[in-house]
Amino acid sequence: MHKVVIGQNLKIGEILKAHTKGLVKRGFLITNKTVAKLHLGSLKKQFKGFELKIAILPDGERYKNFFQVQNLYKTALKSGITRKCFAVAFGGGVIGDISGFFASTYMRGIKFFQIPTTLLAMVDASIGGKTAVNMKEGKNLIGTFYMPEAVLIDVDFLKTLPEREFKNGLAEVIKYGAMNKMFFESLKKNLKQILKKDEKTLVNTIKFCVNIKTEIVKKDFREKGLRQILNFGHTIGHAIESARNYRTKHGFAVALGMIYEVLLSVYLGKCPQKIAEDFISVLNQAGFRMKELDLASLFKGISYDKKVVDINPVFVLMNEIGKLKPEEISWEVLKKWARLQRK
Repeated sequence: MHKVVIGQNLKIGEILKAHTKGLVKRGFLITNKTVAKLHLGSLKKQFKGFELKIAILPDGERYKNFFQVQNLYKTALKSGITRKCFAVAFGGGVIGDISGFFASTYMRGIKFFQIPTTLLAMVDASIGGKTAVNMKEGKNLIGTFYMPEAVLIDVDFLKTLPEREFKNGLAEVIKYGAMNKMFFESLKKNLKQILKKDEKTLVNTIKFCVNIKTEIVKKDFREKGLRQILNFGHTIGHAIESARNYRTKHGFAVALGMIYEVLLSVYLGKCPQKIAEDFISVLNQAGFRMKELDLASLFKGISYDKKVVDINPVFVLMNEIGKLKPEEISWEVLKKWARLQRK
């Protein structure tokens, strides 16, 4: 499992030096236009003793595709990046995903590091070694499992994060609440402080989320069993994203996905109504509201989902807080449930 460092004002250059022994001190840093404008200048100062080559991608989920990966391969070759060099993902979940995919496939794999700059990337996308790019048919359909050497989480980057991006990550934070009763109670108690971006509360919250995911990934790196619970809200969430050509941000789509997957759990008799209402209430307090979905229109996207075992899709259902279980649901049952949602 990769090393995770969480704090404020991290000495990123010094940490990287300790993890790049035996490598050429030439790094290939991948970021996007937004992050580059805000933070690239200050970060470059920390790379003393390194030769840093930089690739700046457009900002947005719709750019997480093969065309951009090809550009990265070409830029890396022109920049003299060899198998003994390393890559750095500097940005949010999109940059982390595409950088990891690049690192795992360039010259059959080079070492890479994650420096996440968004809440979503800090608590989820940068942890656990999943990499991917999108296709027009669906999200993250092409990818690899490839661990970074280390993930360096500096909460100071959150100071420049727009409110909408912060909320985008908050959905994934609440997802971890569904997996752990203690954390769920802590969320209910500390949500106002989190929304105010209290630094101490944020650091503790990020640590808790990272610990939950790290323990799950250690037990099931390649998502054969336990790790599937991390997809709570994602079967519907990913379908929403692809149906809307990635104009809906991941966290907002997953929040809506979690609401509907909890309602599906109630419909199937897996989850008591009161528990569902308690969980949805926390999402509401964080600013995520129920929106009417035409579920039938999402079925095509759901059918392309990676979690489909044979024909029927897999949803992560809630039994109670702290007890989630992936289950294959027949299309017949789904269509009946979808018709009820329209009434």
